[in-house]
Amino acid sequence: MNDPRLRMVTISEVRIDADLAQAIVFISVSPQTPQEDRRHRLDSLSVLIRAAGFIRSQLGKRLHLRRIPELHFKLDDSQERGDRILNLLDQINQGPQHDE
Repeated sequence: MNDPRLRMVTISEVRIDADLAQAIVFISVSPQTPQEDRRHRLDSLSVLIRAAGFIRSQLGKRLHLRRIPELHFKLDDSQERGDRILNLLDQINQGPQHDE
């Protein structure tokens, strides 16, 4: 897809049901600027949700499977959670801050 709102979008994981009926596609969006970050993530997700039928038809043409799963897109927040944990660990390692 050639949509500027999908810049810096990466598929980070896909979970498919055993019967291939449903697939959850997790995406991560690299931040542009802190101010645009949340809006860009939501815009990218919205574009993919609206294009799910088109993407599914393209997969059908390329994969030649009897059943192409219905696609559900979700934001992958693992990077943000990992960054938060690293920041908390840094704070713990620095110890209490004392003003002397």
